[in-house]
Amino acid sequence: ADTTVMDSTLVEARIGSANDVTTPIDMIMAGTLRINIPNDGQIHTATGGCYASEDNHLLAFLPLMRAAGKHQTVTIQVDTTTQTVFDQDFDLQHDNYVQPASPIQIGVGNRILTVCSYQNTGGGTLTFGESSHNESCFNAIYRYPVSATSSLYDCANGIASFDMKRE
Repeated sequence: ADTTVMDSTLVEARIGSANDVTTPIDMIMAGTLRINIPNDGQIHTATGGCYASEDNHLLAFLPLMRAAGKHQTVTIQVDTTTQTVFDQDFDLQHDNYVQPASPIQIGVGNRILTVCSYQNTGGGTLTFGESSHNESCFNAIYRYPVSATSSLYDCANGIASFDMKRE
């Protein structure tokens, strides 16, 4: 049998103690579960987000879509001003997190909005699901401070207990 390695994955990690942690961080999944992409070959979008209920610092962004995913944008809206903090074509084979040069501050009432673009050329309508045959629309955002009351998907499920309130 041919044992040639065609692809590989590299994961780097640093092992440390609790004393090494100076600023604990956690993650939210900003996006939506409401995905409905017809198989017409056209570009369609899914959009979701939430409002901050306390101040946060955003440290890194990881787009999470699947095979039909084409592009993802994350914006922060403050009153009538919109700041794009993530804007990238999506490649399922090369999905990397992006770290801004410095943490992005968001305040109470600021809105995080994730927009995912898709092109479905398959045999049927694509919806959200956990199978690789479904789609997803999340941006895994690393942030601090750590919330004592939130869950990972509060910014996508319509729950307001995270540090973000669903719109």
